Amino acid sequence: MLRYWSSVVCAVSLVGPWMGGPGGGGGGGRGVWGLTCVGQGPCGCAFDDGSGAIDVSSLGNTDSTPRFADVRGKDNFLYSYNPCYPFSEGNCTDAAVCQVGNGTQSYRQIGDAKPVQWLNSTQAYLLLQALSETAASSWGESMKKSYANVSVTAYYEHVEQLPQFVIRESFVTFVCDPVAKVPLLEATGGDGTHTTFFFRLTTQCACPNGCVRGTSGSSSLSAGSVFLIVFFVVLFVYLTGGVLINRICHQATGLEMVPNINFWRSLLGHAQDGCLFVTCQFHKTKETYTEVS
Repeated sequence: MLRYWSSVVCAVSLVGPWMGGPGGGGGGGRGVWGLTCVGQGPCGCAFDDGSGAIDVSSLGNTDSTPRFADVRGKDNFLYSYNPCYPFSEGNCTDAAVCQVGNGTQSYRQIGDAKPVQWLNSTQAYLLLQALSETAASSWGESMKKSYANVSVTAYYEHVEQLPQFVIRESFVTFVCDPVAKVPLLEATGGDGTHTTFFFRLTTQCACPNGCVRGTSGSSSLSAGSVFLIVFFVVLFVYLTGGVLINRICHQATGLEMVPNINFWRSLLGHAQDGCLFVTCQFHKTKETYTEVS
């Protein structure tokens, strides 16, 4: 099915610049509706006129959990979505989009994390029009609310072989809003066929060059943070283990339960001697300068 869409998208890309999109009128200026956003993998795309790139890598969780979990759709089903990175939830594995039954624990995968087809507004509109005129019209009206009509749509699909061959498709439209630092996912849900699903994600990351890879919302830790975490974990294990061993095995009490207490006492003594030495040298130097003057 993805090959079919790819062929259609290729054809639309050739005629898109001369076609009017929803609310776009006739064959006037090329505008954002006609620009092709060339896919750069599952995390974004770059506009073919060099105006910038859309990078959504900072919106996705990297720990196999969905960034947007159990968002209620207009069809009363719950939906989970994670841009860029795969997640697992219930029966959904390596998923981009997962549907959760209303009031039940049934899970249905409706989009794999890879591959991802990136569509511009004209391409998405024509593909949706081929599926449903009503869906295309409502989708086009919602896009008028976006900033300067800048939007791209990520197309995901999931193929079920059993009990019968079914292709489930999800369209996630990324809507540019320069002030939307906190992304908002809206789930329209299914179109009634239980095979096609629509979503709208408003975020500043949908604007050209709106987000830099690995920033806003990234769950990665800096090297300093990792070092501090490891240091305090090792310190806790060292102190707790040492106290327990000295108490249980050596019947120690009070400060004697502290592991290697003699070493720490001598270390504090050496530190104190070093401070006194530095202080004495400072005072001696100050007195020498006073005598010379």
